[in-house]
Amino acid sequence: MQVQGSGVIRYPDGSHVRLGYAGGNGHPYVSIGKVLIEEGLLEREEMSMGAIRSYFDSHPEEIDRILSQNPSYVFFRVVEGGPFGNIAVELTSGRSIATDARLFPKGAFAYIRSQKPVLGSGKAPEQWVEYGRFVCNQDTGGAIRGPGRVDVF
Repeated sequence: MQVQGSGVIRYPDGSHVRLGYAGGNGHPYVSIGKVLIEEGLLEREEMSMGAIRSYFDSHPEEIDRILSQNPSYVFFRVVEGGPFGNIAVELTSGRSIATDARLFPKGAFAYIRSQKPVLGSGKAPEQWVEYGRFVCNQDTGGAIRGPGRVDVF
């Protein structure tokens, strides 16, 4: 959730609570994926959230050492509904995007062209397919910097 900015905590009894962004500690964000690549623990071509999780599942003793290299810390609060972006509107899967707020106006419409993975029985993508669609800029994030970076919710 430190990267995503929101999420759901599920308890053993089946109940859950949704958490949303409440603030940060002001320190710069350091990509854990980049740390894993620079240390030769993962290859750039295989980098994904799934690959990071798999690495930590196989090497739990490394979690604290590697995560501590990112001084940025996000704080959360319990929220009802959502998840919400930075314009206080619920995000829409596949249609809400997050961009660098210094470059793109909040609430702006855009057309994106990208690729998305087609997952097979394993965690790794079997192939990538191109797609395009209209989207709305409804969020931002500490790791989203520059004109070439967009996250699709």
